[in-house]
This record gives sequence, C-alpha cells and structure tokens, in this order.
Amino acid sequence: MVEIGLVPCYHINYSMPGSRIPDCAWRILKLSGISLPGMIGFIIRIFGNSVALFVANYFVSGFVVNGGWKEYLLAGALLGLLNFTVKPVLKLISMPIIILTLGLFTLVINGLLLWTVDYIFDFIYIRDTMTLLYAVVVITIVNLFISVTAKAI
Repeated sequence: MVEIGLVPCYHINYSMPGSRIPDCAWRILKLSGISLPGMIGFIIRIFGNSVALFVANYFVSGFVVNGGWKEYLLAGALLGLLNFTVKPVLKLISMPIIILTLGLFTLVINGLLLWTVDYIFDFIYIRDTMTLLYAVVVITIVNLFISVTAKAI
C-alpha cells in the first residue's frame, strides 16, 4: 500500500487514458477542491505571463529580465499569483475610479503588480515609469491574445 498524504493508494491505477497521474492523486485533487481545468488554466496563465514578459523584454527598451527561461517562469508565476489573489481585491477597492476612467485605471493596477514583481526579484529591471507603462500595455496585449487563443482551443 502506498500512502500519499491522507489518501491511501492500494494500487497505482491510472484513471485517465494516457495520463501519468495515479488515481490516488486524482482523489487528493478532488478532496482538496482543486479542479483539473482550473489548474490547467492557471498553468496557461503562468506560461502566458512568461511569454508576455519575454515579449516586453524584447520590444520595450528599459524593461530588462536578466536570465533564462527559469527566471521568466518564476516571474510569470509570481505575476500570475498576484493577478489571481491581489488584483481582484484592488479592483474591488478602486471600482469607482475604474468606472470614472472607463477602465484605464486597470493599467495602473497592472503596473503596480508588475512593479511589485520588479521589487521582489533582482533579475527584473524597469528604468522609469513610462517604461513600466509600455511594458504593462505589451504584457496586457500578449496575455489577451494568449487567453483568447487558449479559450478557442
């Protein structure tokens, strides 16, 4: 008997055809309330943020991500986590300002989150406020493209 967490696994049974995840792991995910489509969506967001950071690094002068794909994935994961946890709270608090500016204040919120990622990681460098604004616009456009493409698939 193999025990993973609190869920005993008497045998390794792969529940989905072609899957490498044992049946007991699916039970753990089900008990924890984590859905597979939600996890895949979050992974796509992390990948999308990483690609968006790469595109912003390429097109926006003054926005620099030093390092390789690990740094992009790490920064994309943190940006995705901040977008998932902090951004809804900030949007709820600033809802009147967002309505008055016809949604343009969300660029300020996205800039604040990107600046937070820059503050946490030493391998990201943003030269000034205009560079931050341009990087936010590029990241928003790339994420929009990736999310529309992912929903179409």
